[in-house]
Amino acid sequence: MAEITRFEFEPTRSIMCRRSLLKAGLDDESVGNGPEIFGSEALRRVNTSGTVHAIVIRGEPLFE
Repeated sequence: MAEITRFEFEPTRSIMCRRSLLKAGLDDESVGNGPEIFGSEALRRVNTSGTVHAIVIRGEPLFE
């Protein structure tokens, strides 16, 4: 299991997170990538506003 979990929806700027992780050579797990990710329970546990981009690194949430 990856230590990094990324919540995304490709048409948004969340793709910048994916590109940064790829350039850094870091493995991650993607959650979502469809409009149903917005406001989902999984995303709200990380970002209470329910919006992307959000990422969890070693259990610590980061979001915009």
